[in-house]
Amino acid sequence: MRLLVGTVVAIALAAAAVTLAAQPSWTESARTMTEMRAGAGGDLSTAQLKLDAAFKAALDATEVDSAQRRSLVASQKAWEAYVEAHESALYACAAGEYGDTMSLCWSLEKTTLVEQRIDTLEGMLARQGGEDICYWVRPCSSHGR
Repeated sequence: MRLLVGTVVAIALAAAAVTLAAQPSWTESARTMTEMRAGAGGDLSTAQLKLDAAFKAALDATEVDSAQRRSLVASQKAWEAYVEAHESALYACAAGEYGDTMSLCWSLEKTTLVEQRIDTLEGMLARQGGEDICYWVRPCSSHGR
């Protein structure tokens, strides 16, 4: 069991180091599981705040009560459902089987998912206007509907 936990921790730290390689972080200084969980949880909280801001910016770019806004809200809810289902798929066994590592590992995984969603939302905003025929925010009537 100790070997399994040690292996999972080593993999989690390696994944965290790859995910957060661009910035010095808790992965360099954490020595205990408590410090690792706190570091990963902090990274997730920071990413979640960035996601909230990106989603608000995307909402602000749409017209109030438009089909586009309703679709954006629906896509965010669907993404949140996906994240929940993804967690269930990864950790389908009883939480006790993962010991102290589950919250660490899930924080690392969810941070990656949140960062991907931020990239998606920011990409939508970056494509506003201009010559790109596939750009996102414009009145639906100009989409040929």
